[in-house]
Amino acid sequence: MTADLYATAAGLIERSAAAYVSGIPEAAADDGPLGPASVAWRVSTDLTSPVTGLRSLLMQALHPLAMAGVDQHSGWRRDPVGRLAATSAYLATVTFGDQAVALHAAARVRRIHDHVRGTDPVTGRPYAASDPALLLWVHAAQVDSVVAAGNLIGTAPSAAASDRYVAEMVTAAELVGVARPLVPASVAELERYVASVRPGLSCTPAAAESMACLLDPPGLDEEVAEIWQDVRDAAIAVLPEWARQMYSYDAASLSPGRRTEIRQSLGVVDAMFRSQPDALLLPGGAVNAGRLRTEPAVQSFIQQINGAGKPMAVICHALWGLVPAGLARGRTVTSYHTLRDDLRNAGATWANREVVVHGNLVTGRQPSDVPAFTREMLNLFAAARGA
Repeated sequence: MTADLYATAAGLIERSAAAYVSGIPEAAADDGPLGPASVAWRVSTDLTSPVTGLRSLLMQALHPLAMAGVDQHSGWRRDPVGRLAATSAYLATVTFGDQAVALHAAARVRRIHDHVRGTDPVTGRPYAASDPALLLWVHAAQVDSVVAAGNLIGTAPSAAASDRYVAEMVTAAELVGVARPLVPASVAELERYVASVRPGLSCTPAAAESMACLLDPPGLDEEVAEIWQDVRDAAIAVLPEWARQMYSYDAASLSPGRRTEIRQSLGVVDAMFRSQPDALLLPGGAVNAGRLRTEPAVQSFIQQINGAGKPMAVICHALWGLVPAGLARGRTVTSYHTLRDDLRNAGATWANREVVVHGNLVTGRQPSDVPAFTREMLNLFAAARGA
């Protein structure tokens, strides 16, 4: 695949995140179809959302008729990011919007679906996007992806919470035109449904082409490309083995260390594009610190926080992250003792104290100093909040 075949995917994360935020009303008239007490609200704010979104598209594309509709009507080659962004905005609206807003968004989707018709060139079968069978597959792939990604990458929900989530999302399927009795209402029902559809699934040329573009989008800058690689690896890892085989993807087994790296990248995505944090806390640990000092996106984010004058709390080995960001020079800091020379060489004054406060930065020495570090961190954060 070469970049000249497709429009650039620059802005992939930014556009998707902006679309997600735009889909959440600032002042909802009511709790909406799901409500703040729902599991759906909780899992929809999980850091795994980018993995869930990509995994669901990979699953959905394996249905030849669903993929034919996307290929022939969506214009994804002209705008590789558009479908991700539109899906992100719709899911945010249905999840967090009030009743009227959610119903309006669903009605708009149904109107679009009414015009999406054609014939799949691979199977020769006609398709219609308004077909409840296709709508159900798209819904099930999304819901199944949330459960799968949470179990492997995110905060794994309990079995009861997973069942409750699947049951809650029946309402979302109804909104787009699927009759409630047809929609799986538990994890077991969802698994049986996916198994029943599996014999008709395949990786068509359109599926292979479109998903290859999503997994390796053209036009990404270096920082975003590194983050997207983590999202891609996670999405492939949480696919069922049979789905990976259809795509001819190598089996992906994530070590605990690799999962930690992916979670860190997902945290960067969340912090950089979905929220505007009031403060920054960098925890210790040699593995985490090694990741912090080698990720350009992390360095850029740390610089943004410091440039805005927001408070930062850094402890133990995490002080490594300040060096490549250029934020050690001219500061008095403490850290784990093995970082002393590195920090001094970077222009910092190193002090062998349990905690040091210098301007908007509080630093801690080692795990035994966490109580003192936490106390000064909270004081700094409180002072900044009251400023």
